[in-house]
Amino acid sequence: ARAACCCSQQHPKRIWPAHHLQARAACRCSQQHPKRIWPTHHLQAQAACRCSQQHPKRIWPAHHLQARAACRCSQQHPKRIWPAHHLQARAACRCSQQHPKRIWPTHHLQ
Repeated sequence: ARAACCCSQQHPKRIWPAHHLQARAACRCSQQHPKRIWPTHHLQAQAACRCSQQHPKRIWPAHHLQARAACRCSQQHPKRIWPAHHLQARAACRCSQQHPKRIWPTHHLQ
């Protein structure tokens, strides 16, 4: 994520634009991804993730997104679809990874 984002934090459906997500340095594909839902190579995946990477609609579970340290926006995001900087998976979650619509429950979110 960019260090100093000046854009509004009221992004549609809380699906944040590209500059809030950490992209690979050498990505050559178009940055005009549909609905700003970026493909897998733009998101940092956990090294030891065993769940399927075929998540519906590219809305990835929390452990695939890197959390930002100092967020000032409201933590009451609609439908539990939290922006990337709010997501940080617990290291030792033993519950089923088959959460509905891949929108993970609160114990997966910081």
